[in-house]
Amino acid sequence: MKYIIVAMLVIVFGLIVLRADNFQIKDPFGDYTKVVHKTIDQHWSYSEDSAHHKAVVHFFISRDGKLDSIPMVSETSGDSSYDALALRAVYDSSPFPPPPNNENKFEVFFEFSPKR
Repeated sequence: MKYIIVAMLVIVFGLIVLRADNFQIKDPFGDYTKVVHKTIDQHWSYSEDSAHHKAVVHFFISRDGKLDSIPMVSETSGDSSYDALALRAVYDSSPFPPPPNNENKFEVFFEFSPKR
């Protein structure tokens, strides 16, 4: 299964926006973004009935890799069960590896969308 990830990293000194397209990420935090993606991917499952759904979950990863906030659905799929599975994948993936460069926290917007 492949998904599209859009991550925004909030850093003490500014904001960096990362976009991944087919896992080809070119940015200073690309390897870490791939690890976050892979970790969530291992905990994500959906039914064939939800093949056209899309949900976006917003959360922060703290310096120690734990969730620094309560993950929230920032864009609903319209299916509460699908949204709950997306949230569960984030919770089950925590703790993540610590962010690189001793960053205080990463802000992540993760899009759950089955590849068509």
